[in-house]
Amino acid sequence: MVFTHEFNSHVNLTCVCFIAFSLFILSLCECIITEKQCFILTSALKSNPSHLRELDLSGNEIENTGVNHLCDVLKDSHCKLERLRLKGCDMTDEDCSAVTSALKSNPSHLRELDLRMNELGDSGVKNLSDLLMSPQCKLEILELVLLHCTTVTVWLKFTVNLF
Repeated sequence: MVFTHEFNSHVNLTCVCFIAFSLFILSLCECIITEKQCFILTSALKSNPSHLRELDLSGNEIENTGVNHLCDVLKDSHCKLERLRLKGCDMTDEDCSAVTSALKSNPSHLRELDLRMNELGDSGVKNLSDLLMSPQCKLEILELVLLHCTTVTVWLKFTVNLF
């Protein structure tokens, strides 16, 4: 089952959480999801994380707290998420660190990660590089635009792992 809701509208997360127990793909692009709503969503996902394979929260300002709630789901050994899209979620290096830490603790399923249009700098890229160097990491696609990365050695270390 697939649920998609887009176009800058508020979504009733209670309804989404109710049907999330059987979803494989959940796309909530630009739904004005706040960190509080992210908590509601991730609480539902933590209670039954085994079905969802793709989650798209692109274009939502879920902030640090929302990212941390999402990381709790990613750390869960029952989480089978294969694709995670966080494009344009105003993520910082600190948020990237939380995501990479969560993926290191449960690296077996995520194959695709979209972090484009976020405020990632040198330390965020270093964390991603370290994740990619981990033998347990299964990432096949990492979508990233580095607008705030200035350290060439970090970038070179990162690009070597992509090929």
